[in-house]
Parts: sequence; C-alpha cells; structure tokens
Amino acid sequence: MAKVGITALERGSARLLEQGAVCFSWLGAGPLMAARRTEELLRAALGVPDRIPYADKRAVRSGLPESAAERAAEVTELHARAVALAAWPESLERAPCQVVDHVEVFGLAGVPAAVGSVTELAPGGVVSGRLVAAAGPDLHLATGVGATGAGVTAAGATGGGATGSGATGVGTAGVVGTATGATGTGPPATGATGTEPPATGATGTGPPATGATGTEPPATGVTEPRETVVVLDTRLMTGWELLPVEADELTVPVKEFMKAVAVVQDGLF
Repeated sequence: MAKVGITALERGSARLLEQGAVCFSWLGAGPLMAARRTEELLRAALGVPDRIPYADKRAVRSGLPESAAERAAEVTELHARAVALAAWPESLERAPCQVVDHVEVFGLAGVPAAVGSVTELAPGGVVSGRLVAAAGPDLHLATGVGATGAGVTAAGATGGGATGSGATGVGTAGVVGTATGATGTGPPATGATGTEPPATGATGTGPPATGATGTEPPATGVTEPRETVVVLDTRLMTGWELLPVEADELTVPVKEFMKAVAVVQDGLF
C-alpha cells in the first residue's frame, strides 16, 4: 500500500511520523504548486492515491514484512517509476531514492500483530493494556493475561473539535508508503505418528532377570500467557479520563482487521 503527498520542506519527516508512514522516500523538492502538480501526475499516470483511510493503514500495519528491505520494496519501485515520467514539472528537482524506515521509531519491531481496533468509547466502558507501540495517532495496546497499565474509562465524555494547519511556502512531493509483502499461511507440518508393537523376547526356565524399574514423570511445559494487541486511536480519547487500573479489561467495541482495500477518502493527508 503506497500513497503520494506533499509537506513543507522545513518540517522534514515530521508529517510522515504524524501520518504513521511505516517507510517513505522523498521524491523531489520545489515550489508548492510544482509539488501539487507532481502529486496529481502520480495520481493520473500511476494510479497512486494521495489519501488512504486510517482503517486500511492499521490493517496493513498488522501484517508488515519482517525485513526492512521487503518493507522498502514497494516505495523503491514506485520512486523509480515516478521520476521516469516525461511530464515531470521542470521546477521540481528530483530527489534520489532513500527509503526511511520507521518500524523501530514506532516500536513495531518484534511486537505481535494487532488483531483489531477500538471503534468507540462508550459510557462505562474500559480499555486497558500495556503500550507496546505507537504509530501516528494510534496506540498499540497489549491486553490479556498479565497485561497491566493505564486504562481509559468512559465517564462523562465531552467533545472537542479537531484543528489543523496547511503546508505553506516551499512544498516537497514525497512518496509515502507502508510497504507490504505477500503473506500467507501454509498447511501445518505433520509427521508420521503411530504405535509400535510391544517388544517381545525369548522366555525360558532360567531365573527371571531383575533390574531397577520405575516410572518416568510426564513431560511438562510452561504455558505462557498470551496477549492480544489492539489499536486505540488517540483521537477517540478526547474528553475521557485516563486512570490507573488493577487488572486488564477490554469492554469497548473492537473491530477485527480484515484484508485492507485501498479506498480514497478526503481529509486524511
């Protein structure tokens, strides 16, 4: 999943961190209008959207490839196609492909994949857990046996309006993507099992053989408590109280992640 967007040059990668971009590369730098024309060029010529719903981003983020090279592959390929376009604006200076990976910054490395996201906070509801990662506005919370931490309790919520600012001055057209690779599940490995016939030996009239006999204790293993990771959008938390909790609890609606489908939606970038 990849998108194209613009941001003020002086902001650097701050906008990409705010948007939760797993990896990105700068595409070029120049005047704001040239950057906007480049953005439109990629939409028309390559079918690259400039907006992707957060719900789709979250679903893709829950199944990222393990290696940085795999995550960067889609952005690298798209960058090469973009800078080769004949209609590239003359006033926009092309930038080399240098993929920046945010997996470590977000704390996503080695974290269990999220299974779903909180859809709403309701009066009397509680969502608590251990913060394991944060990407853009999203908190990844490990809930389950043994997870303790701070919880959001729904008590007298009040609403608040979102505010934002637009990029001004020099614009930068950048390729921003959450690179994904093919994933799949194979059949579980199986091995031959069976029961061997009991061993038999010769018997005779001699004295019976004697030796130490005993019973082996059954093999035992330690079952580790398993945690489930869910995503909480911090924009849902306006007006709710953040309180300490003694035990893990999740009593708010959670929507399970399905396979993401890129849909253009206004107002997200």
